[in-house]
Formats: sequence, C-alpha cells, structure tokens
Amino acid sequence: MAYFLLPVTMAILYIAQTCNADMLTGQGNNLFGHKCSYFWRFANTTIKTNYLMQYVQMDGNICNAMQFNYISRHGARMPETDDYASFGQLKTKIIEHSSNLLRYPFIQRWQNYRQSTHAHVEDLGRWELHFLGNFFGSGLYNLFHGNISPATMKLTATERQRTQTSSIEFYKALSKRVTGKALNDIHPVVNNTMLRYWDNCPNYDLTILKNRTQMQQQYAFQNSSYFQNVIKSVTRKLGMNVSLTPDDIKAMFMICATDLAVRNNTDWCSLQTETEREIINYEGDLEDYYSLLYGHSLIREMTCPLWQDLFSSMDDAISKHKSGEPYVLGNFRFGHSDTIDTFYSALGLYRDSQPLRADNFDTMKNRKFYESKVTPFSANIAFILYNCGGSGAENYLLKMMVNNQPVTIPGCDSDFCPYLKVRGIYRSYIENCKWRELCSVKTISQIVG
Repeated sequence: MAYFLLPVTMAILYIAQTCNADMLTGQGNNLFGHKCSYFWRFANTTIKTNYLMQYVQMDGNICNAMQFNYISRHGARMPETDDYASFGQLKTKIIEHSSNLLRYPFIQRWQNYRQSTHAHVEDLGRWELHFLGNFFGSGLYNLFHGNISPATMKLTATERQRTQTSSIEFYKALSKRVTGKALNDIHPVVNNTMLRYWDNCPNYDLTILKNRTQMQQQYAFQNSSYFQNVIKSVTRKLGMNVSLTPDDIKAMFMICATDLAVRNNTDWCSLQTETEREIINYEGDLEDYYSLLYGHSLIREMTCPLWQDLFSSMDDAISKHKSGEPYVLGNFRFGHSDTIDTFYSALGLYRDSQPLRADNFDTMKNRKFYESKVTPFSANIAFILYNCGGSGAENYLLKMMVNNQPVTIPGCDSDFCPYLKVRGIYRSYIENCKWRELCSVKTISQIVG
C-alpha cells in the first residue's frame, strides 16, 4: 500500500474526499473486539499547544512536564496468514452449501487478501499513529521543541514488524509537529522481554493458554443459547444445508472489520446484526478476560519487565535532572493488544465488580472491560512526569492518560499523583521482578487472582 505522512487535519480531509465516512467512523456499534480501529472508538480531537506542559497546584506552585513515557499497541493491521486461510475456507463452504447466493452475490465476487500483506500496518493504522504523534507533539510541544535527537528520544518495539513500523510512524508525526520535518533518524530497539513477556513463558502457556479449565467460560458461552442462536440465524440467512461453526462466525466477523478498514466495504457486515456482533464480541472478551486480565495472578505479575523499564526511565530522568545531565525526554514503547491488556490488569483498570462469565452476558452489557472500547488498534497508556520545583523525588507528580484521556491511577486521589506514592503502589512489580522464576514451569500456581 502507498502511504504518506499528513498533518492530522489534512489526513481527515483526505479520508473524507477519497471514501465515505465508514472507514473513519466504523460501522454501527463498532464492537469488533481486537479489530476495532482507534478512530472508530475515539474522536479525532485536537489539543491546544502545550496543553499538557504545566499543572498549577492549589498553593500556586507550577509543575512542568519533564519526561513523557508512552506504551502503545501497534496501529491497525492486516490479519495473519491463518486468518486468510479461514476466510478462504469460509467462502468455499458457503458457495458449496448455500442456497441463497443470489441474495448475497458479493460472496462469490469477494477476493481474499494477498498472503504478502499479512500483519502489515494498514493505511488506516498509519493515520491513527500520525494523529497520536501529532496529538502528543502538540500537547507537549515545549518539552520536545529544540530537544529532539537520538540522545533524547527512545523507541522500543517487539520483533514483529508491525510494532516497529508503528513506532517509526508515530515518531515521524511527533517530530513533524515539533520541528516541521518528519524525522527518521531513530530506529526502534527490539525488546521482546519488555513488551512480549508472555513469549518464552512456559508457566503462562501451561497454566493459562493450554488450560481448558482456565478458558471454560469462553467454551461455555460458545455453547450457550446466545451464541448458538447467532449460528442458527446466519446459517438460516445463507440457506446453508450444513451448520456453520463458531470459527466460521468469527471469521465472518473478522472479514467484516477488515473489509471496512481496508476496502471501505461493509458487504460481509450485512450477514450479522448489531446485536449478534455484541454477542460475538462478548465471546472474545471472555477469552481475553481470563487469558489477559483477571483470570490468574500470573498475568499481572509477568508484566514486571515493563514496569521496571518504565520506572527506571523516570528514576533516571529525576536523577539526571537533579545533576543537570541530559536524559531521555520521550520514551516510546510499541507492543500488542496483549501488552496493553496485561498492563491494564497490573494497573488495576477495568476490573468489574463481578467477573465476566458465560451465564451473565445480559447483566454485563455495561461492563468496564470491553476489548473494542479500551484496546482498539493504537490503544495507548501515557505517563507524564512533572517537576514541581526542588530536586528530590518528592517534588515530582505523575499523570496517566489512557487513550488520550486522563485517568486517575488506582490508589491515587486525583489525576496528578505524587511520584513516590505511585512507585509505592506498584513497588512489587518494580523492585521484586522475578520474571524468569515466574515463567518457570516449576512455579506453576493454582492461585486465581
């Protein structure tokens, strides 16, 4: 795909001129689980220059932003090769067994995606990253203006190309906002242990991913009347002489989201209603809730390498700011939806009063954890460190933003929280990280968090 860097307002104008609003705004309730674009969930708002630079305390003391730490999911991307295979199998199955193809002629015409495009960041994903880079470059303009260099900016990504591409696109947009030129002088350092800590973690694989008991709520919901009625409805709509499977329904769901994001086409979306997509979304949320959020204490404990890097960066900034030495002003980390979800868990965010279960779908429609609402493509968690005068760590405040909105750190009383208090709240992750020991199969625990 051809792509280019545009200022946010120009990018939005370009989209509006080259397609209808669906690609930018999504479809209906936008409950597409992992496949939801950032733009489909959050408004393309602008921010005043330097809006995030200062905070005035009640006594009149001014606190100035002095470091920015950013943790992000990669931008909207193409599906994996296995998904393409599922798409092709679904199309073949429908053509061979449907009596209703005249009603849905697009199915026979539909072209699968080229294998060479798998997992690539889409143009829509690049627009997401350009918007976000511009947003924070504007909000923290004075922090970065005249200070952008390989010595003051740091990019970290995983081994997956989509995260590396995302880090570069974000940096281009931020640097263009601050300097007037999209820079490409910094390349991401690959650190899987920090941003894909579930990889090479046998304990996580055995205790959670390969544990049918751990994932029984998801399987139970697939067999519930809710999900089975979706299967029956779509099977009947297509006039199938064989029943569709849960995997068929989820493949159809993914084609709908992908075609909307890439081709600005909603044909496949017509096979599932808004209500049915809400049910499919809940099935996916059940999987994520037990494998990435609050299904087991190991999930939040294994995030400790990321906590260590985050607070090491801020500790270093405080120390060097005191001595007048240069330090990293912007530390940008790009991972995956799993990175964001597990870090939400460790932070203590989006935890409902009761766990998601197969039997409480109706009562959980207003739940805090909606994957499509809190972890779309380019989902982000930002930490802004402020100095309020004085050189000691007690003179620093920390502000957290989640998807561009201020969120009070759990355990704090306001959006601006004393740095040392936050460090104390999460001390076990920061100072007692035993990732290798946690991931060893010798430490398998049956403690449910």
